[in-house]
Amino acid sequence: MTYSGMILLKRSFAQALRKSSGHLTKLLGVGALVVIGATALVTVIFAPGRFGYHGSDIQASQFKPSQKFKNTALTIFVPSTIYAEASEPLPFFVEIDPRQLIPPDSVLSIHGLPPAASLSEGHRVSADEWVVPIVGLSNLEIHVTAGVLQRSDLTLTLIRADGGLLAKAHTVLSIVEPIGTSTTVTAVKNTKAEEEREAAEAAKKAEEARRLAEAKAAEDARRAEAARKAAEAKRQVSQPSVSESPPGASVKPEPKLAAIPDRSTAAAEGTASAAPLSGDRERLAKMIAHGERELEAGNVSIARQFFLRAAEGGLARGALLLAWTYDKDEFAKLRIQGVTPNRELADKWYKRARELEAADKTGAR
Repeated sequence: MTYSGMILLKRSFAQALRKSSGHLTKLLGVGALVVIGATALVTVIFAPGRFGYHGSDIQASQFKPSQKFKNTALTIFVPSTIYAEASEPLPFFVEIDPRQLIPPDSVLSIHGLPPAASLSEGHRVSADEWVVPIVGLSNLEIHVTAGVLQRSDLTLTLIRADGGLLAKAHTVLSIVEPIGTSTTVTAVKNTKAEEEREAAEAAKKAEEARRLAEAKAAEDARRAEAARKAAEAKRQVSQPSVSESPPGASVKPEPKLAAIPDRSTAAAEGTASAAPLSGDRERLAKMIAHGERELEAGNVSIARQFFLRAAEGGLARGALLLAWTYDKDEFAKLRIQGVTPNRELADKWYKRARELEAADKTGAR
């Protein structure tokens, strides 16, 4: 073989070797991938827990406590005292921990709840017991009746569906008066008392004004009557009137009776100088009798009106009795109470009584 032939043979062998080496490398790579995939598949099948897959245990964990809470007891958390008032509903805070251990079909029993209180969730099962489902605890509110103040001890018990006891807690419910109620009631009472006092004062002032108006009217009538009778007396009687006195002389009233005589005697005294009685004087005598009855009953204002009409009609006794109702010295004898005396009006009607008595004696009437 020549030298050139050897060179060509060598080059051909090298090319063939390179081609076979590339195919072998690819084959080895594919084989390695197949081995790795098979190993992973075997691992997943025979060791599922290593990759977080638990199968039916995932569903069972929804109803069974996890290993973390396996030996943990349930606890009910509630305020030591709950202050409730009737003005508005009050949130009833109840927390049960850990929540993962609460059976979904359990209920919370609240024992000791008074009839004046009720809850927004659940229902009452007896006079003092209320049952609330677990799902209703987050929105639980307490309502109390207005006007009821009391303090009650409450016992909260978490119970399973089969009646088993899971947890228990205690608290105190104190139903208190709404803020501002006492102040408002007191203010209303004070306002009502003030209104009543003002009304009483207004009535008293009105009565005083009426009495003053009555006295003024009586005085005006008396002056007009006196002027008329004075003019008439000057024309018919030449002698001076008994009522005229020397200048500077003091006028003394005639002796007063110790008490009001019987009505028959009073009528006789009031009309002794004019017998037989005319129809007008009989009417005036009846007014005096009416006034005496009212005076005995304690109705001084009404009695004065009857006496005033009799005096204006010309009866001296009417003027005398009217003067007595203003004279404080006669109040004890007449048993008059709660009336303010008036010395000026008393003297005026004493004087008028003397004038009328003098006119009766001289025959002016």
